[in-house]
Amino acid sequence: MKEKVLKEQVEELLEELKKDRLNIALNLMTDKQQERWQKILRGLSISQIAMIEGVKYISVYNSVNLGLKKIKRVFGINTINRPNK
Repeated sequence: MKEKVLKEQVEELLEELKKDRLNIALNLMTDKQQERWQKILRGLSISQIAMIEGVKYISVYNSVNLGLKKIKRVFGINTINRPNK
């Protein structure tokens, strides 16, 4: 029983750490990048975001990609799995 409680506490802490890292990452971005990342986290695609904002796909793509580069640089991440083309 104690092990189950401990496991739950560890999982809760890990979730909080993930949130904290995400908040740190979002705070590194411009306001527009933050808005777009939050939309992506809610499940919208780059195409959908572009359509909603009335801008070109490439504008949203570049904005999101620059945010990704900031996150990778700050957290020392060299590679992120990319989908096969």
